[in-house]
Amino acid sequence: MLFSFLLSDKLSAQRSIRLYNKGLKFAYQGDYKRAIHFFDKAIGSDTSLYEAWYNRALCKSRGREFETAILDYSRCISINPGFSIAYNNRGSDNNDLGNFEAALSDYTMAIRLDSTYSKAYYNRSIVWYELEDVQRSLFDLTRAIELKPDYTAAIQKKEELLGILWAMRDGKLTFTDR
Repeated sequence: MLFSFLLSDKLSAQRSIRLYNKGLKFAYQGDYKRAIHFFDKAIGSDTSLYEAWYNRALCKSRGREFETAILDYSRCISINPGFSIAYNNRGSDNNDLGNFEAALSDYTMAIRLDSTYSKAYYNRSIVWYELEDVQRSLFDLTRAIELKPDYTAAIQKKEELLGILWAMRDGKLTFTDR
């Protein structure tokens, strides 16, 4: 009896991986609706497959279904709490929804899990910028560039922010004018 149970588990795992791989194929092709369909089936076969939760969330994010993507990222994180990329991506969806405090929390957790995660520093700097905390925004942009010296988006955003600060110093601009 134990052997049949183990064999059943192994077949179920193989099935979920096959379905997951089909989902990946469609996701890579940009067919997010079909990808989600196969990730749904993979999750139905194995609810502990955090990669399927993550990739389904990513597809939903690409389709601008931020609320349900956040739920999937949360489930992924509950299965694999050390997955910094899921925190970063959930932060991005929270940011897109205007949930700035939740976004800051997610980016900060991603950084705690991986202190070399330049994209999380960059993303957190964007939220600080939206919240008009220039000092923290500049700190995170500087850290992102230190970690990845060729990070073009971070370099450009830092130059833009410094330009705003110079204009404010000279009385030519207020932060709300930006």
